[in-house]
Amino acid sequence: MNLLAVICEYNPFHTGHAHLINEARARVAPDGVVGLMSGWFVQRAEPAVLPPHLRAKTAISGGMDAVLQMTTCHSIAAAPDFAANAVRTLATIPSVRYLAFGAEDDESVLRDIASVRLSEPPAFKEALNNALDKGAGYAAALSVAVCTTLQNERLPQDELKAILKKPNNILAIEYLIAIARYAPHVISVIVKRSGNDYHSEKSCGDFISATAARALLKRGDRTALAPYLPQETLQECISTYEAHPINEETFEALAVYALRTSVIDSCPDAGEGLERRLQTNAKKYITLSEIIAHTANKRSTNARIKRLTLQALLGIRERITCPTAKPIAVKESVADALLPLFSHFPLRNRDYAASEVLQNIAAIEQRAADVYALITNRQGNEFTDARLLTL
Repeated sequence: MNLLAVICEYNPFHTGHAHLINEARARVAPDGVVGLMSGWFVQRAEPAVLPPHLRAKTAISGGMDAVLQMTTCHSIAAAPDFAANAVRTLATIPSVRYLAFGAEDDESVLRDIASVRLSEPPAFKEALNNALDKGAGYAAALSVAVCTTLQNERLPQDELKAILKKPNNILAIEYLIAIARYAPHVISVIVKRSGNDYHSEKSCGDFISATAARALLKRGDRTALAPYLPQETLQECISTYEAHPINEETFEALAVYALRTSVIDSCPDAGEGLERRLQTNAKKYITLSEIIAHTANKRSTNARIKRLTLQALLGIRERITCPTAKPIAVKESVADALLPLFSHFPLRNRDYAASEVLQNIAAIEQRAADVYALITNRQGNEFTDARLLTL
């Protein structure tokens, strides 16, 4: 069996995601499509607009055959760790032959960039070290080093800089690097992004951005949203968000309290004095936006600060690289064929008792589900209470 995998957030699932699945299916004709999806919190270190089981259900309606939930410590990691951990997890499934992902630009350029990052030629290392010595953050220094190394007639520096700033390109490059390092048997399938910009809130054309879909969902605009979400779950998505919208004030209050009271020196995104500045400002200012604004600098971006804040809130005190996931939804017609392929992943809560690292992951998942329940006014704990969906 040859499976096509997609690393995803589906926040929420829309026609652009369905297009990627359909295009990749048409290219490689897999026996099935499996998604590795973030859970209660997404890579921007923000709460997901809808709970994971509903997003997984929508993905099955939109063309997936099975959805695995990524561990929270991986789903909120910086792009290199997000990609590496996801690819390493998928590599434990022997039938995963392909990995599909989107990008804004031509894949040959992205492959050139990934190749430079992997080989680190002398010009790259020199430019990287020079940028770091001048005080640039690591991500910014990487961009400078890539632009310096690849600058030529075909890839002028201004175009390279633009390519390296686009969200899908950033992750696509990290996926290519992770595949080369951890899963060389996996074939990448890069689908050119269609429709509106990643951050666009326009609701027109065949494809909209997830940003626009979230905006429509928050407004409860069923008419505008209907062309872009699977019809089978459209009403459930709207009614679920209406009943359980994200309370940003509660989320921020919990986050600020965690910063004021937690020891965060060993959190994955701590370092370079960031944790001390962040906690000092957390005790001085009230809102999270104020705290971030007074903490950020060239080396500590807003995104890194948000990740460290969420790590403090969820008790993520170390970098966890264990390649694991939790199956949460499967299409009934292929369940017998697919579920045995995921038997090495924990399915029931008791499965997490198998090792200390899995117990730690389970504790983080329970806290993440608890926090999500609090900020969306839900009862129970979806990690503890949820069962595998067979659809």
